[in-house]
Amino acid sequence: MPIKWKTTEIETPEGKVKVTHWEKHDPQKLMEALQHNQIDRKGKNSIVTVHKFGSHLIAAKLFWSREATNRFKTLRELERRRLAIVETPVALVELSGEPLRSQIVTLYKKGTVTLKEFLNDLRYGVETKRKAALSAAAKLALLHAAGFTHSHPHENNIVVDKHGNAQLIDYKLIEKNIDSLDTRDPLYFEHWSGLIHGNTTTAEKFYQRLKDHYRQVKEKAQRQTIASR
Repeated sequence: MPIKWKTTEIETPEGKVKVTHWEKHDPQKLMEALQHNQIDRKGKNSIVTVHKFGSHLIAAKLFWSREATNRFKTLRELERRRLAIVETPVALVELSGEPLRSQIVTLYKKGTVTLKEFLNDLRYGVETKRKAALSAAAKLALLHAAGFTHSHPHENNIVVDKHGNAQLIDYKLIEKNIDSLDTRDPLYFEHWSGLIHGNTTTAEKFYQRLKDHYRQVKEKAQRQTIASR
């Protein structure tokens, strides 16, 4: 079922905060988790903070307020369309009277590593690594079929669980579909294939397989979209 949303205003020592959150969540407890339950920092320059929130782990990132509103709208649209290809939105936290500060909060998947780390990990066999790359290509295809692009889907902007299931991250790079990016994004497949097979004929063949898989998933998703109208 689609997530039900609610907006609540809360008084904090820093001023009034407007929180758009899941209806079933207590926004006061969410704010307490963001303020006191930080357990890690992630990303370049550690700009993403990870917090414990009940049985969940959540990730929070600061944006300019206008950008946060737009990014949050995109995440909600992808969630509404049941496209679990990027981080699931949990909340938008807006500090009243402060146009420069808004936080987007998303679910954080524990136990994932970047696609680059996964493909370089000697504990995983070739077939498991291929599965991860194919999963990443499929997620990118679904994103494109939904009318969006990811301007930089390199292997550090994709995370993978131990079973090889991939998810796109760094949602600030997701934009409404731009033709040049739609064609450019799949070029990253060649590097993924090289990380698995090196500079070999097998790598070239798997690169083609990734492109074919991407095209098939995208075309199927587009047909389903047309049929549902």
